[in-house]
Amino acid sequence: VFGLQYVDAWGEWGGSTALIEYARRHPDRLLHIVVSGAQFFSPDEVQDLIVNYAPEIKPLSHGGHLLECWHRVRNESLFWPWYREESGSVISEMPRLDAEDLTQRFLALLQSAPDQARIHRELFAYPLAGSIAGNNAKILLTAATWDPNKSHTEAAAAHSKGHFVLLPDRQKDWAPTLLEFFNQ
Repeated sequence: VFGLQYVDAWGEWGGSTALIEYARRHPDRLLHIVVSGAQFFSPDEVQDLIVNYAPEIKPLSHGGHLLECWHRVRNESLFWPWYREESGSVISEMPRLDAEDLTQRFLALLQSAPDQARIHRELFAYPLAGSIAGNNAKILLTAATWDPNKSHTEAAAAHSKGHFVLLPDRQKDWAPTLLEFFNQ
């Protein structure tokens, strides 16, 4: 990777799943991995997410599909999962509602539209705990109290015999914990 013998890496939510798979396929390239907000779901949760998380984007002549996509992207910062707009699904961390960030994520959703359902099916059904347990890299599983995937991350740690660390609620305060792990 970039001419380096090995690297340390951090992945969040779905990105952590992709990182675990990368480490499984390339065990000689990653030394330390931090998995934040691991998405380790029960079979019922997987089924619900597969059915509801990535609906087909069907272009409409009046452009209403664009408004639906924009609200989906906005809701991804407010609720987990985004389609469950109820008090028990609210993400308590300060939402990422910056206009530029929302626009970038909206455009990324539109660009990924043809593949998003397949990608999310594979992501949600991925055998995360087994891949963590069988990995050569040192893996730290983390989540903050507000992370909607905290219980999933703790379950992944328990099923994989991984190490879980609760992170401070403010992301800007995560560095000391992560650096301590990376410096081992």
